[in-house]
Amino acid sequence: MVNNKFSSITIGLLLFVTIVLPSFVLMIFSTKSMAAGLFIIIVIHILIASFSNSIRRKIGKLINELTLIIMIMCTVMIHGMTSFIWHDNFNLLHFFYSYAFFLIFLFGASMFLQSAKELTKKQVDFALKFVFYMLLICAFFGVLKISPFTLKYPKPVVFYIEPSHFALDFLPFLLYMVLSNLKKFSTIFNLSLLCFFTLGAILLQSLTLLVGIALICVISMPLKNNLFFLIIMSSLVLLKIKILTYFSSYFSLTNLSTLVFLSGFERIYFNLKKTFGFGLGFQQLGALGVNENKSNNYLTSVGLHDLNLYDGGFVAVKLISEFGLLGITLIIFYLLLFFKIVMYMRKMLLSNVKYESSLDIFFLSCYVMYSIDLFFRGTGYFSSTGFLFVASLMWLFSRKPIKFV
Repeated sequence: MVNNKFSSITIGLLLFVTIVLPSFVLMIFSTKSMAAGLFIIIVIHILIASFSNSIRRKIGKLINELTLIIMIMCTVMIHGMTSFIWHDNFNLLHFFYSYAFFLIFLFGASMFLQSAKELTKKQVDFALKFVFYMLLICAFFGVLKISPFTLKYPKPVVFYIEPSHFALDFLPFLLYMVLSNLKKFSTIFNLSLLCFFTLGAILLQSLTLLVGIALICVISMPLKNNLFFLIIMSSLVLLKIKILTYFSSYFSLTNLSTLVFLSGFERIYFNLKKTFGFGLGFQQLGALGVNENKSNNYLTSVGLHDLNLYDGGFVAVKLISEFGLLGITLIIFYLLLFFKIVMYMRKMLLSNVKYESSLDIFFLSCYVMYSIDLFFRGTGYFSSTGFLFVASLMWLFSRKPIKFV
């Protein structure tokens, strides 16, 4: 019994480190992206999978994941080389560095998935809830403005430089908690839980977290409960006039976050126009892109013309700018499956039907909540949420089909 508890805690800690280390390395060493911390995580998971006897015995079952990796890498290479031939200022060195890291990234996600498949349902559930409560503690420290690791950033959340980075990592686990709760009074519990975290998002001043919670409400509750939730949250916001002012500032055309968001759409338009819909090529946003557009005039005037230049502000900007019509096609496929999964989730919750496994719930949660990265606030391809999203794709690609109805 002691060994079982110890192994469960160890698995929970490993998953927690997987989630927070990329952001923590970014915070401590002021790296340009989360890739450095993510590389450490990938190496850890590759080593764990390599030394697992059960993984070695089941190496033949990796064929589906390896097929997907080969397909992705070949597509990226062909598209990138075509862009290299087309554009004189194509950053070939950056492309190959990123391409090599992308291969390691995909392989690491596959190893993470294989290790996860070896866990029991209890171990998976314990690990996910462990991470949820650890992140909840981080949010509590963030609300109290206690920053044990840095004073450099204005609104750090323990391991994160800002609340939006925390929100992106936290939301899949929050959705898991909602989906896995099938008790008699689950609707009341979920409503209370989401109200509590909405208040937390208001105190953290995180619009990203608020948007994610709103999406979870739409997924998990009947329409009448969503209306009741909206009334309660509107009342809470109105009671906090100072915080209301903060959120209303997002509607100002001098708000940096708003300008970055709007400039993302402009970058999509100009980059598609410049490349006739083909795209710039993998990891070429900022190197080949058209950056002098309307919303960037104000950013330039305050010396922030390159703000979110390389990640686009949200992942769809990067994906469409770099892959053009192919990127748009991929997003359409994502949305088609997204809506099917959301309807499946609602059916399971509202009919109080159990899922087949905890991994089903979690990876479906990762897939759905990646929509926030894609369309609202993202940090590029190489992030904790990107890592979990790729693992969720491999999970969906390799397992027996789920009947989404």
